[in-house]
Amino acid sequence: MSVPDTAVSTRPNNVPFVRSAVPADHAAIRDVVIAAYGQYAGLMPPDIFSSYLADLLDLEKHASHGPLLVVEAV
Repeated sequence: MSVPDTAVSTRPNNVPFVRSAVPADHAAIRDVVIAAYGQYAGLMPPDIFSSYLADLLDLEKHASHGPLLVVEAV
């Protein structure tokens, strides 16, 4: 049996796919985090929220503790 030259996905189009993030994903991850947590900015003092958000956005630090994961949904 021969192996095809290109990979063919057997995953249905409507099933999310979880994979390890790569550095090229970091900008999009940061955009999602800002969109998700930005709604809470008015509930905390600005100096606390900015420190909190900066910690959430430090993806390199978080990646040093284990892989970051992303979900691709088609």
